[in-house]
Amino acid sequence: MDPDASRSARSLRTAAAVLLIGGAVVVLCAVLMFTGRTFWGWPAPSSFIAGERALIIGSVLMSLLGFAVLELLLRSAGSIVLPRLALVMYLVGATILVSAESSFIGGHPHVYAQIVVWIVSAFLAQAAFGLALVRTALVPSGTGWSAVVWNVGMLAALAVFSPGDMYYPIVHFVTPFLIGIALLRRSGSPSAE
Repeated sequence: MDPDASRSARSLRTAAAVLLIGGAVVVLCAVLMFTGRTFWGWPAPSSFIAGERALIIGSVLMSLLGFAVLELLLRSAGSIVLPRLALVMYLVGATILVSAESSFIGGHPHVYAQIVVWIVSAFLAQAAFGLALVRTALVPSGTGWSAVVWNVGMLAALAVFSPGDMYYPIVHFVTPFLIGIALLRRSGSPSAE
């Protein structure tokens, strides 16, 4: 592989990793705010709640960008259809979630059907990304299998044990975090070049 292509691939892996891990960090801030106002009694004026929901939107958009870069990496590694399908599913779900959260910030209640579309599409898209990762050498295959098992398992568990309230944003950022870490580790290894 020529040095410029190697450098470009390393840059893309790093960009995807930073965006995927960054989305997980941002959603942790939103979860802390939610926990503070819901369980610890923090004062929660409307601006606080708007900030919390804006962080969720930001984390989803960061992960969407990270998955878009991952799709490019997977395509260059020879996996075409599955990553593209996964990205489209994630994009559709993210668009619906951004709409739902924006509406909530505007003072309207969540429309649960929109939230469910996000949940299902995010889990299925991330499982599809996991399968695509298994088929390539972009990251260790265990990372891909972990993504598949986590996303299918969590979707089933939430559907069975919490069907009336399946919206736990943090669960959608376990896979991006793991993939991001694996991409960073691979970016730093000489064998990745």
